[in-house]
Amino acid sequence: MKCFFKQPSKFWVTLFSSCLLSACVILPIPSADRASPQISGVILKNGVPVFPASIELNANNGKLYRTKTTKDGSFKFKAKRQFSPVTLMFGDRIFVGSLTLQSNGDPVTLYTYGPMYTLPDEMKVKCDLAQSIPPCTNS
Repeated sequence: MKCFFKQPSKFWVTLFSSCLLSACVILPIPSADRASPQISGVILKNGVPVFPASIELNANNGKLYRTKTTKDGSFKFKAKRQFSPVTLMFGDRIFVGSLTLQSNGDPVTLYTYGPMYTLPDEMKVKCDLAQSIPPCTNS
């Protein structure tokens, strides 16, 4: 009778044991998590709304999202989600992101968030381009 079970090679035993000892366990279970919170805000320059302006959100999932300001200088990004084919069982995800203004010239970094371990549900920023860099505050 032939046995179908082969003894694992030293490579796989070493890899498996090092993952367990380092507390890094990745399971092949798909998961979805937020890549960025809902972000809304207003962009002003000396109290005057900046319109039209293009705002870019560089979210934690590596994607770039764009929106435009309205006549009152406001903008809004819905919360973004990211999909992962694996689940990290130990350790925390670290979230980072940034808002960039694209308006008549060089891009201006308005606001950066992170690194943080948990994302808030919503972020509200107020930006005044007449102020020093970074021109936005989280309210």
